[in-house]
Amino acid sequence: TVWTVDSTGRLSYGNSSWHALTAIAEGRPFVESYLAAIHPEDMVLWQNAWNEANASAEPYVVGRRIRRAADSRYVRQLEWGEPVRDLAGHTGAWVITATDPDERGRMVALLKRSLERKDKFLAVVAHEMRGPLAPICTALELLARHSDEPEIVKQSHAMIKRQAAQLV
Repeated sequence: TVWTVDSTGRLSYGNSSWHALTAIAEGRPFVESYLAAIHPEDMVLWQNAWNEANASAEPYVVGRRIRRAADSRYVRQLEWGEPVRDLAGHTGAWVITATDPDERGRMVALLKRSLERKDKFLAVVAHEMRGPLAPICTALELLARHSDEPEIVKQSHAMIKRQAAQLV
């Protein structure tokens, strides 16, 4: 969910997720419209974060529940507000995003599982490569020590060829 608040304190943009969630239209006074959708227990927390961010012109992060316009059920979200500064450094507007806080946890868990699968795959590949590489290294050592003995050269060559085929 993404929306922007202009320097006059009005909602200047809301993406489709914003409109589906809140049904607050562009041009409406942001704080009054938004507070009506925030869970009563979260209003003070959100308003303090918003007021502090506006006073300091610094980004903010706040967790809160907001009522979905479609069914009046509250959903938890993590909200980030980022000030938009003009060339002189003055804050004229805010870009605000919100996501399901559990989504981050799900993404982290998915990433951990993917990394575990990658680690297992690499361990299997390493194990499968060590098998053929050990005889190849031995054959190369034999070739280095006995390069003038045709039978050892022939056996070492055959071993390297066999193990290289296994690697392929």
